[in-house]
Amino acid sequence: MNEKHYTLNFKIKWFGNNYPDKFFIDLIISDLLIQPIVKKFEQNLKFWAIHRSSDHKIQEHMFEFRIYSTSKTKENIHKDIISNNFYTLIKDNYLEKDTYFNDSNDTSVEEIEAVSDAKWPLEIKKIWPYYIMGVSDMFIKLIEELRKITTNDLRAMNKDKLENYYKELEQKIDSIWLGYGCHAFIHHLSAIFGYKPIIPQLRWRDPNSGAVIF
Repeated sequence: MNEKHYTLNFKIKWFGNNYPDKFFIDLIISDLLIQPIVKKFEQNLKFWAIHRSSDHKIQEHMFEFRIYSTSKTKENIHKDIISNNFYTLIKDNYLEKDTYFNDSNDTSVEEIEAVSDAKWPLEIKKIWPYYIMGVSDMFIKLIEELRKITTNDLRAMNKDKLENYYKELEQKIDSIWLGYGCHAFIHHLSAIFGYKPIIPQLRWRDPNSGAVIF
């Protein structure tokens, strides 16, 4: 079917060095644009995932929707995104430019493992896309579950109300991650691998300087 990897890029405006305060924008994009796309096109996507990043050095905040599909599916997804009722609000207020697909002529993008880290052994490269797809699915479903708790009509909200709504959702997700992330996610991942030791290589970004800490 001539499937390839494509990345739909949302280049978010740089609002200064207080980037953690603007990560709620990622939730808006995830919930209002990506979640409907996944539900509609899931049968046509061998792989999909979200990726969030912020880099102070180059003042860049990116949200990416990565897929493995045919070019026709990619085109249909893009059409659905830009025709979404929320897209204009998101584009006008939060994006530096229209969302766009990164298309690569590199033949390696035809392999499912192309999205994995080049330094990993091949066996990890081949299976990691399915892992991150599950994590991404869990994340957007978590947003959806939290949204069910309220009865707010998102379509009736103006920009300020929408921002406050997703800032509150972000706080709830942060609280879940802080209180239950170690057991619900990290512990059970460790259990699958038989509680074997690992060499710590976790990275985190300092919220003040933006520096990546190893």
